[in-house]
Amino acid sequence: MLNIIKPIFLVFFALQFNIHAADDFDAIFKEIKHEYILNQDGRSTYNYSHKLQLFSSYAVTRAYGETFIVYDPAWQKLTVGKSVTTMADGQIVSSPFNAYNEVLPRFASGAAPYLGLREMVVTHTGLEKNCTIELEYNIDTRKGFLPGMTGKIIIGGRNPIEKMDIIIKIPAGKELSINLTNKYSKLTKTKEGNYDVYSWTFMDLPQVAIESAQPAFEDFLPVLYFGTATNDEVIGHLLHDKKLFDLDDKVSAEIDSMISDRFSTIDKSMALRDYVANNVGTMAGALKYIGYKPLKAQEVYDRNIGSKLDKAILLSAMCNKAGIKAYPAIASKNNTASDDIAVVSQYENPFVLVFDGDNPIPIMMLDPNGRQHGLYPSRFLGVTFIPLVRDYKNTVRIYPKKDNDAVVFNCLLSLNKNRELNGKASVSLMGDYVPSVLNGKCDKNVKEALENQNFKVELKGPDFIAQPGGSYSKGATLSSKELLKEIGGVIKIDIPYCPLGIESKQITISPAERTTPFGLPLRINEKEFFSIEIPDNMEFSYVPDNVIIKNDIGRLEILYNPNGNRLEISRYFIIFKDMIGPAEYEMFYQLLSSRFDPKHKSFYIE
Repeated sequence: MLNIIKPIFLVFFALQFNIHAADDFDAIFKEIKHEYILNQDGRSTYNYSHKLQLFSSYAVTRAYGETFIVYDPAWQKLTVGKSVTTMADGQIVSSPFNAYNEVLPRFASGAAPYLGLREMVVTHTGLEKNCTIELEYNIDTRKGFLPGMTGKIIIGGRNPIEKMDIIIKIPAGKELSINLTNKYSKLTKTKEGNYDVYSWTFMDLPQVAIESAQPAFEDFLPVLYFGTATNDEVIGHLLHDKKLFDLDDKVSAEIDSMISDRFSTIDKSMALRDYVANNVGTMAGALKYIGYKPLKAQEVYDRNIGSKLDKAILLSAMCNKAGIKAYPAIASKNNTASDDIAVVSQYENPFVLVFDGDNPIPIMMLDPNGRQHGLYPSRFLGVTFIPLVRDYKNTVRIYPKKDNDAVVFNCLLSLNKNRELNGKASVSLMGDYVPSVLNGKCDKNVKEALENQNFKVELKGPDFIAQPGGSYSKGATLSSKELLKEIGGVIKIDIPYCPLGIESKQITISPAERTTPFGLPLRINEKEFFSIEIPDNMEFSYVPDNVIIKNDIGRLEILYNPNGNRLEISRYFIIFKDMIGPAEYEMFYQLLSSRFDPKHKSFYIE
């Protein structure tokens, strides 16, 4: 997926634009400065400032009227040093005393363990078109809240940035771990008293346009990740309590009840995953807001809510109570992450890895916070994991031996003299095409997808195949819900499409050029085979032409083979990536628009 990142950026940042043409955007950051200081006593200080000029009514009335700063008062002290507006005529207006209001962050609402978090809302006054907002604040963090000093800065945003400075100061001789993705700014290292100073300057960053199916910024914009802790310190911080995974006898009894009707490791693991994912509430704030320090599993179970990391700790503890070997892990979102555990800000996605005996490759990756697609959610294959195991000093990349996401659909139909279309079909789903590891959920999704195509459906055959990689296979008998219509002696027959394939994903495309990547819900790999028989007294009056399109990002083949009173159709559709770069979008549009072309969705007989 992400081996296209650098080409994307060569195109993205080579775009020509006039950064001073105010008509093209709502606002412009004249300056942004991020400064991180690791003090000699272990405290860390974050100094932030920006100068923002507003041009549109939207910027004045909606987008930039307030600034929101989240922090933990138990560990951090926030000081807003400056909040002033220079109006268009030069008049300077400072934010009054009642422009500073602390609220509970929305993501922590109802989360009892995290009701101490605060969000400072700074209201800016004197706003009008062509005014300039200047904001400065700092957050002082006590030693122990974070594993060392760590951070993540996304370089770019919805509005142009004329200048961005990033400065990191650490005691001289202390090691700083850095990962700057898509490096296009040179690091400068200097000395300032007893500190080593690392700095970057970014000039004339273009605005990121709002476009459909746009991935998260960190998936395609440059990001600076950094950290000062050692690998041992990071693991020790995350596993800060020896009783982190302890659960009492009452919970053990409830676990036994949850898995009483499950026999395989996979089924037991899924039952526990479903309990945590569906019944334990989620405090959805980023892990940095909790200092990357999880709650004890027992507390999460008793309070029935926790952060995403807390839920991974709980699920892992429950699995081990059930006799299942499992470890929590935090994963990077993409494979631009370095293997340096010290840069813990790269790892914001908690999972639970389930193992079978001494096999070093997990048989499942459990997601305690979202939908479980297959045994290995493919969006996290090939990325870097930190297994949270004491004394574990290395990261791991998981490459299960399995086919990539794929769906295979076979369909044999016949039209009788009463204009009823009947037959049978089979579907095989792999990877992220599997809607759930639960058999009942798979059945429901496949049946609904076929019923939406005007068929009565009866499913037959094997269920989810519990093997590393996992797949789902099912047979089905199909019969028309209603007779096909005959108009002027001609009957239109719609060609079925595979359940849970691209036609069910509701993807919207446009021929317009892109300036940012287009994100797909999964890699597309679809193989469909149809054999449709018509009565002897009828013939094919219109069959579409064959389609064969191959380019650098994929392949589409739709082949029609009339043979007597039978039409055989094969359809192959493959897109090699799930993030399409701007320079590749025209090729992607060619493939997808041809796949969706209405003339390839039906044929006619008379």
